Amino acid sequence: AGDRINLLSDAVVEGDIRFRTEGDNKLDQSPDATVKGNIEFLTLPEEMAPRNKYLTGKFYLRELIGLVAAFVTGFIVLWLVPNLRDATLEGGIEGAKTAGIGLVALVSVPVIAILLAFTVIGIPLTLIGFIFWGISMYLAKVVLGSFIGQMLLKDTEKEDSLALTLLVGLAIVIVASNLPVFGGIIGFILTIIGFGMIVQIILNYTSDLSRA
Repeated sequence: AGDRINLLSDAVVEGDIRFRTEGDNKLDQSPDATVKGNIEFLTLPEEMAPRNKYLTGKFYLRELIGLVAAFVTGFIVLWLVPNLRDATLEGGIEGAKTAGIGLVALVSVPVIAILLAFTVIGIPLTLIGFIFWGISMYLAKVVLGSFIGQMLLKDTEKEDSLALTLLVGLAIVIVASNLPVFGGIIGFILTIIGFGMIVQIILNYTSDLSRA
């Protein structure tokens, strides 16, 4: 069973070919290839047949569960750490800078954590680094979603509603991340932007502490 079979000129099949596939055109056989038996095309079992994920209920159930989990987690985190709601994202060069910071942090944090693991003293820092990296990866879209929700509901009576702004923003982020063809790329971009926003908040906070 498979998507396609290519029998090249030097191919020699001593017996039969029983090919489970979507259609007869999935077998490419060179004129010089030798098949001593019979070629039989069989239909794919239902569980192996390719499916459009957008036509399955499991896809929407999984995304709904993901939305609810992100909303509950994000609501608790943003309620406990309200400074995360102050994250901003400028347009143009500043926006690209935020994404760049997120990309650098996304790559460099685990690398630095691994390097620290080679020293006994650095092992706790390695654990802290990976914990920070994992939490920030998860919260990246939460922070970005909160910002998007606040922007969309700006100048309305609901702009200060943590629950509504977060829910609206997360829904947009999840839908954008699941768009056909480009959803994966969009999701990655949104993640590094959100990661960059978190890093900038931390840098601004530490800078304020140093001034104090």
